[in-house]
Amino acid sequence: MSPSCDEGGNVPHLGVCSTRCEEGFDASIPSLECTSGVLSPATFECYKRCLLPPIVAGAGGEQDQCRDKPHESICTPDCSRNHVPSGDFVCSHGFWVHRPNPDLSDDLLYSVPRCYQPCNKNIFPSVVGSTSTVCPGHSANIPHGGTCPTNCDDDHTAFSADASQGLASLQCRDGSFEPATFVCKRRCAAPAIAHAVNLEACHGTPHGQGCALQCEYGHRKTGDLYCQDGEFSSAECKRPCDLQALWPQGIPNAHDQICVGIAEDLLLTHGSTCVPACSAGYSSLDEAAYPICDDGVMAPASIECHADCTSPPIQGLIPGAQDLSVVCSGLKHGEACPLLCEEGFTSFGQVDC
Repeated sequence: MSPSCDEGGNVPHLGVCSTRCEEGFDASIPSLECTSGVLSPATFECYKRCLLPPIVAGAGGEQDQCRDKPHESICTPDCSRNHVPSGDFVCSHGFWVHRPNPDLSDDLLYSVPRCYQPCNKNIFPSVVGSTSTVCPGHSANIPHGGTCPTNCDDDHTAFSADASQGLASLQCRDGSFEPATFVCKRRCAAPAIAHAVNLEACHGTPHGQGCALQCEYGHRKTGDLYCQDGEFSSAECKRPCDLQALWPQGIPNAHDQICVGIAEDLLLTHGSTCVPACSAGYSSLDEAAYPICDDGVMAPASIECHADCTSPPIQGLIPGAQDLSVVCSGLKHGEACPLLCEEGFTSFGQVDC
């Protein structure tokens, strides 16, 4: 634009040049000073104004407050009551540039400026296990990005619709709750399990969580308890086998300990096998016959310790046999040794103890 000073094309020494731009533009500085024929600063710029208001989705009207604004000015969208603007605008060379609200960084749903709608507190999912039909604790509608507690009944816990994870609240996302619904799963009450202790600690276990089953001394649990919508999984405390009561006279040819490695109280835990503690010169090698404790009962109910063959077969007792005193010495009951024959004889079978 010529001249670029309101005072004209010539500015006297120590005079002032009041900057001027074309219509719709603003000068970067209001004036220049003339000193000895030189303007200071030497030049200025004309910035285009933002003449038209920006378009804001969901605003319900034009943004007249943003009309005809200077370069670098800021304008906040005028949203309806309880609506949340996605950000504000900065005028840049005649165009409005959307500047997202950093507080909504996780809740910006679209790439365009928008007034996000609130969620109606009275339109709340109707869920079995929850007596609440409105968003609890809110007297007004919930703004975008706000939350509403799921609020299940006292003996229930809120979960996602597929019950895969706990859900403390629903979030308002531009007029709709996310997730759209939820489920209230019952907590589990303390179960009645024979020979269990501290079951009260399991009372109120939420759906999908477990509680460690504790049993009386000597008893063995079949597993822990897992809550599924108010019902605990099946688990028991299995009784130990009291060998002193089951075999008050002990077992013949065995130590008082009866079973190898058993404690002094002679209690064998459920599922454990009794390996007979046979006395010297006696043994029981048939593992298939070892009794197993099954909830306080031994099966089979008896066990035996058999005499070992401490001496080899008598020389000459088996015609044609070699001296078996070495290979057949010290056999335990159930063991065998090879039958070695003299020259001219053929071995059939073996020597069993």
